[in-house]
Amino acid sequence: MSQGQNFLPKFLFVSNLLKAVKIRERVPNDVVKPSASGGLIHHLRSMHRYTLEMIRMSQFPQAFREVIQAAILDRGMQSSLEQEKRLNWCREVKKLVPLRTN
Repeated sequence: MSQGQNFLPKFLFVSNLLKAVKIRERVPNDVVKPSASGGLIHHLRSMHRYTLEMIRMSQFPQAFREVIQAAILDRGMQSSLEQEKRLNWCREVKKLVPLRTN
């Protein structure tokens, strides 16, 4: 496999447009916006409905893991959210990673 080849679609809508559209339609309805008095952060009412748990990747070769992770995970967004303490700020729970969307 050469460095320039990418066997997986870069965005979810390329591989499954219907699923991508359904997610985009449903997620905004779940967002809770903080009120001017007392609300702290935006959050999802039912995050579990749109959260995926990946299989354990350690069983695969390193090169394959890197291809999969580069194709589906948005590391730039993860870094930004972690720096702002909006993602993975609590060390007592499993780490979350954002998926690429579009």
